Amino acid sequence: MSGRPQEAGPYTLDRYADDVIDVIDVIDGLSGPVVLVGHSIGTLIAELAAVERPDKVVALALVTPIPLAGAHLPEAAVAPFKSVGGSAAAQRALRLQASPHFPERELARISEAGAQIAADAIPGFVDLWNLGVPQGQEPSTFSGPVLVVSGGTDPVSTHEVIHAGVMPRFESATLKTFGTAGHWVHAEQPEMVAELLTQFVTTTVGRCGEPIIGTHI
Repeated sequence: MSGRPQEAGPYTLDRYADDVIDVIDVIDGLSGPVVLVGHSIGTLIAELAAVERPDKVVALALVTPIPLAGAHLPEAAVAPFKSVGGSAAAQRALRLQASPHFPERELARISEAGAQIAADAIPGFVDLWNLGVPQGQEPSTFSGPVLVVSGGTDPVSTHEVIHAGVMPRFESATLKTFGTAGHWVHAEQPEMVAELLTQFVTTTVGRCGEPIIGTHI
């Protein structure tokens, strides 16, 4: 949605996953194995795409993930997320609350981009990550290596959320926590996260230069 703010609904996780699958299919035959990298709600999308293309996606990197089954926060807790449509200032304040060390330049950029999304679309978008999908209640059918990256001060993808709703669902998952980072850990500590992802891809695929498709929403 953030890349196509005027795109008409309905918005579903499967629709987003289909967009990623289309890209995977386009690059198929042009390059090697694919590692999908997702952030926040993008981790749900990355997993859904990976299970549909198990012959092409060899690994997942899930950055501050939301459980595929959904966060299931009470309505009072998600109300602030649903009220930021059309306001860059509100988007900025919400992101700073979740990532206090968000770099100002990147914070301004992403907040302006988020403000372009239609205000009436935001509540449904929030429901996507809060309600999740039924298959999230079961072990994942993706069997490749999974790297989970968390922020030690993240109030959304907390230690408890990750250990209860993310890690147990995968056969082979490794957790790396950046202690002082929040929900946008890759914005707060970009060099360290980039180094970690590079090591993961190199180890998983066996060499650098393979395609990495990121689903970051």
